[in-house]
Order: sequence, then structure tokens, then C-alpha cells
Amino acid sequence: MPDVKQILAESVTKLLDTRQDISRLNLSRLMGVADGTLGRIKYGSGNPNVETVEQIARFFKYDAWQLLVPGFDPIAPPALGSPANDRREQLPAAPAGGTTEEEELLSIFRRLKEPERTYLLLNARGYIAARPSVEELPAIKSPGAKVA
Repeated sequence: MPDVKQILAESVTKLLDTRQDISRLNLSRLMGVADGTLGRIKYGSGNPNVETVEQIARFFKYDAWQLLVPGFDPIAPPALGSPANDRREQLPAAPAGGTTEEEELLSIFRRLKEPERTYLLLNARGYIAARPSVEELPAIKSPGAKVA
């Protein structure tokens, strides 16, 4: 039987590594989880309740169950109904009727190789996690975009 504490510790460590721009203490405050609790989880000695695991997962935009899957990868998190070893199937499809900027961004992303994909995705997730009200920001127009 897998050691659930160790699996969670590895998952949380990977998630915390995506936010090297901020201390664990500040992250714990943003998550609403005590720093000592977060530290014990990270080092595999904690016994968190379900609510704590959910708070951590929600902060990083995952479901709690995903953090409990062995080999959790923030870049290609486990998905229900998809093969665990086929990460290409987990990439989002091109946006239907998306904006030119969305299509361009997706096209560029698909042309990149590792580690550039990982770098961009981790930074984007970190940006979104740090700015929960990102939906309220005004759209940024690309150079050369036509103004209506």
C-alpha cells in the first residue's frame, strides 16, 4: 500500500517549488494554512485533514484528489478518464472560436519543447495563483491588433 503521507509530501513540495518567488510562510498565509502544518505536510510528518488538503489544492487550482496520486506532476496533473502515462492527451484542445491572441498563444506553446513549456506553464500558474482577480484585469492588446 502506498504511503499517502509521502505521496502528499512530494506533491506539495512540487507545488511549493512552483512558487519560489514567495516564502513558504507567506504562501501558508495566502492559503489559510498554518506554516507549521504546511511544513509538516511537506516533510511527510503531518497528518492533515481533508479540509487542509483541499485548501492547498484549491490555492494551486487543482482538485484535492490530484495531490494524492503517486507521481503528481504540476505540468501534467492526473485527469479522470485519461491514461496516466499519456500526457499529450491532457493538453487542452484549441479554443473553439477563440481570439486571435488565444490561438497564437496555443500555437506557440505547442511548438515549444521542454523545459520551455514547463517554465511558461509554471510561471502562468504562479501568476494566476498570486492574482485571483485576474479576470478583472483589462485585456492586453497585441502589437498590430486592430482596434474596433
